[in-house]
Amino acid sequence: MDVSDLLGRELASVDVEAITRFFRDKKVLITGGGGSIGSELARVLCRCKCPEIILVDFSENNLYEVQMDLQLISPQQKMSAYLTDVCDAPELEKIFEKHRPDIVFHAAAHKQVPVVETHFLQGVRNNVLGTKTTVDLALKYKAEYFTLISTDKAIHPKSVMGTSKRVSELYLQSLTSPATRLFTVRFGNVFNSRGSVVPLFRKQIAETRSVTITDPEATRYFMDCTEAVFLILQTVLIGRDSEIFILDMGKPVKIVDLAHNLAQLMGVSPQELSIRYTGLRPGEKLAELIQLEEEVAQETLNPKIKIWKTSNKPASGFQKELNKLIELVSGSSTREEVVAQLKKIVPEYKP
Repeated sequence: MDVSDLLGRELASVDVEAITRFFRDKKVLITGGGGSIGSELARVLCRCKCPEIILVDFSENNLYEVQMDLQLISPQQKMSAYLTDVCDAPELEKIFEKHRPDIVFHAAAHKQVPVVETHFLQGVRNNVLGTKTTVDLALKYKAEYFTLISTDKAIHPKSVMGTSKRVSELYLQSLTSPATRLFTVRFGNVFNSRGSVVPLFRKQIAETRSVTITDPEATRYFMDCTEAVFLILQTVLIGRDSEIFILDMGKPVKIVDLAHNLAQLMGVSPQELSIRYTGLRPGEKLAELIQLEEEVAQETLNPKIKIWKTSNKPASGFQKELNKLIELVSGSSTREEVVAQLKKIVPEYKP
């Protein structure tokens, strides 16, 4: 499968040599280390001969699989894996205290929009409290860098998931630290990742020669997983502090076109492919944005990475409202209570 053909653009290039040199003496902790982005970060860092990789994930199978991958890549790789919930501050602190990582990549998140719409307490708790717990410990143990993996769904969010990620972005923007540089990286759908549209389409085409699509006009931004990971790693080299990076994903791809192109690669002609439109699900948008109106793009040394600059900081009282949100999702609050609190923190949230 030629990913470039399906995305309609060339994949981004990065300075692999500089990345390898930089990470060769850094201990790196990855939350969500068994997920699509987290596990690929681990594999790339293993190839870069990173001296120690610490993986945190709450999925036993995912954690096991990435451990096996790293052992195949480099049997000598020093690594530790922890089956731990990022919301569990005492357990997570034991990991930070033991390893004292130089760099933290926070990729742990509940990312499926329809799932988080239904399971809003667990989704917001994991995405917001998990981020707060992890970054607070990164600051306490003086990690040099902390990077939050965010999403284009955080921009003018319509979903609980996107809003929870925007709250996480705002929390990072509210922090200052003399020891730790804090970054956020936003990008769109990861091509062929677990639970994404591409493996679903492949399964549907192979079994039924038909696909389900929400809307004929639906578009999404896509990135190849390895491409995204190398760009995430490079942001650490070029970033200063409290910056939001956006990775150049080219033009948004029409989901209908993606389905047709994928079908052709699988030997199914456009005439043979049946498409059933299901309508947008709660929280879904026809198209995603990549920046807020008040954010201004600034070029970096890599033309595929831009910094979004904004003079707007979280509103006064942000910390109080954040604590109230965490209290709500840590109990048995109603959807109405959680949504109302999310709207207080992120006024542009329009469910």
